[in-house]
Amino acid sequence: MKRISGEQVLGMIPAALEGDYILYIDGTVINEATDLTAIDLRGVPGAAYRLEVTRTDEMIKQISATR
Repeated sequence: MKRISGEQVLGMIPAALEGDYILYIDGTVINEATDLTAIDLRGVPGAAYRLEVTRTDEMIKQISATR
């Protein structure tokens, strides 16, 4: 696991929306079907996150970011 900033977590959202991987931010799922207008991300910037990455055959399958 690695610690990263909330700003870095937000930077991972575009790839998740493109379907590159499934991103979980504090349990909230972000993927190609996600409507960002329905998610409150105001608490993400300025927070520190623990990152867990799940891979299959050299590909990233999902990323989980938790405070």
